Amino acid sequence: MRGTLLLVVGGIAGLALGVGAQAGATTPYPATRVGVSRASLVDFAQLSRFDAQRHAYGPLHPGLMPEPQERAEPNVHITVASPFAPPLGLPDGPLSAASPAPSQGFLAQRDAARNGTTTSFIPPDTAGAVGPTRLMSTLNSNYVIQDRADGKVLASVSMSTFWASVGAVMPFDPRVLYDPYSGRWLVAAVADPGGPASAVLYGISDSADPTGSWHLYSVGVDPTGATWADFPTLGFNQSTVAIGVNLFTSATGEYAGLSKLFVIDYPALRANAVFAPAAISIPNGFTIQPAVTYSPTESTLYLVEHGASGAGTYYFFSLVGTTLAGGASLTNPLGPWTIPGGGDLLPQRGGYPVDSEDARIGNAVFRNGHVYYASRPVDRARPHRRVRAGRPDRRPERDRIQRRPLVRLSLHLRQRGGRRPGRLLGLPLDRLPLGRLRVPLRHRSAQRDARSGHAEGG
Repeated sequence: MRGTLLLVVGGIAGLALGVGAQAGATTPYPATRVGVSRASLVDFAQLSRFDAQRHAYGPLHPGLMPEPQERAEPNVHITVASPFAPPLGLPDGPLSAASPAPSQGFLAQRDAARNGTTTSFIPPDTAGAVGPTRLMSTLNSNYVIQDRADGKVLASVSMSTFWASVGAVMPFDPRVLYDPYSGRWLVAAVADPGGPASAVLYGISDSADPTGSWHLYSVGVDPTGATWADFPTLGFNQSTVAIGVNLFTSATGEYAGLSKLFVIDYPALRANAVFAPAAISIPNGFTIQPAVTYSPTESTLYLVEHGASGAGTYYFFSLVGTTLAGGASLTNPLGPWTIPGGGDLLPQRGGYPVDSEDARIGNAVFRNGHVYYASRPVDRARPHRRVRAGRPDRRPERDRIQRRPLVRLSLHLRQRGGRRPGRLLGLPLDRLPLGRLRVPLRHRSAQRDARSGHAEGG
């Protein structure tokens, strides 16, 4: 079985395929150990007090973050009948429970200037995670920790201050996750865009309190300086933390024709051991997303990658230790789809449209034997209202339509023509049916996918 069909709940569509009997190529990709360049121990609260003493005066001005090879994904008309037309058949029956409502809602951090400066970065590159008592939101400007009960800001540290101890030059593209099994926070980023010192940055909190101490690390991307890393992805299970990056040439800024996956031993990371990660090169790979594994016993880390919307393709990988397998092109049984083209087209409240031009997978979740992910193609017959979610599962014996409640963690949406503060909805962990689902609303680099022969807008 390559995949099953789809669901629609509040405009979100879902896809299922088997992960137990993995389809496609199984030849492992070679892995090479890479040394940790720098390691350090920092105290978040202490850094926050340091930042609070820094002041800048003057008008706010934009700081443009790297967006290599930005271009639209080709619009291709859907060639199959729309699956969204009612009624939808549900072989598995109706939903047993309604999607949980937010237990709390308050403003997350504003898209403001980096602490101690007058620079606000475009795009902000939002990310966030929820712990038992704390929320942590990360932008290209600042890392902010809030009390989950009332949204009170407990600490704020600029991205440059946070990563300064590992020698990071212009860190950007932050990611953050919370691991409920170990009670730790995980962060990742990249540094020195377009430069020879391009690095992958990662860190782990020493406890469930993100305002406490953190161990931080830096790993060089390319010892020759010929390529640099962009758009990190982050996922884990209890044995492995994986960070994926796209590589671009330092000379021209063009896509270098491969991505890299940095594989970190998670038990060693939790023990604060400086352990050399493994680097795996994936030819023609682009934005390979490891799953956030909500299982204390699942030993395989699954990864997904968008292929070509115009061909309806995607890729599926499995990682055990440092052995990565998979990557054959799989086809969505619904066929190809399209997005509405370049520009800020998707409507939202307040009158500031959202950029819709990206179908890359920005987050994936493994839970109860299934992998869930989302991307944003649009049915041209019903424009601006569709999000497609993939759901590889372990029951390949039959095709079926699934309906599942999906939860969105909304932080701040990239907008042109004005900014408005986003909202962070605090949801209790025991009520999240799919874990944390984040759909980033921005596009970046063109995907040149030799496996499918289609060029993708990234």
